[in-house]
Amino acid sequence: MIAYLFVTCATLGVLFCYYLKYRFSGKNYKTPTAAAIIFTNTVLAFSYIELTQNECILFFECFPGLVKNTVIEWVAAAYIFLHCFAIPTQWEPWRLFRFRRRL
Repeated sequence: MIAYLFVTCATLGVLFCYYLKYRFSGKNYKTPTAAAIIFTNTVLAFSYIELTQNECILFFECFPGLVKNTVIEWVAAAYIFLHCFAIPTQWEPWRLFRFRRRL
């Protein structure tokens, strides 16, 4: 049960960070906003590292035996990697799905 909850919350965190990346890249790029998004990605990545190394959830408590399920470790490792690339850029990033806005 806790594995499903972790995967769901971690997926929502990654999707939120990628939304922020695409929302604040290109013509909407501002340095303070980019710094805040980089800080958010760093905090989330370090929380995954803390979970895999010490079995503690950041700002909560330690749960011994939480990482016995290897799914949590693999998902955390993948999401650490994904957070490294969720940083806004000054140019417009390439998007897999491009929706055109109609005025």
